[in-house]
Amino acid sequence: RNPAIARFVQQSDEHARALLRAILVKGRKQHGLSCDEATLEGRIDLICALFQGLHLRPLCNPQRDEAQAVHALRLAMSPLLFGE
Repeated sequence: RNPAIARFVQQSDEHARALLRAILVKGRKQHGLSCDEATLEGRIDLICALFQGLHLRPLCNPQRDEAQAVHALRLAMSPLLFGE
């Protein structure tokens, strides 16, 4: 609701997305994978959503098994990073 805070959050998000885009494009090209713009945007958006929500999970589920969570994250990230 505060325009200054909204601008700050949006600028931070743009910066993080640009860094993630550079990492994804470089990694996918090194592995000979395509980098079409629409799919790349979708991947970036989903990766950001995953990581933005991760810090809340211990609050919502304090009994969760950290090792299982890390394993599940790796399973989810692999197709996002290297899938077609």
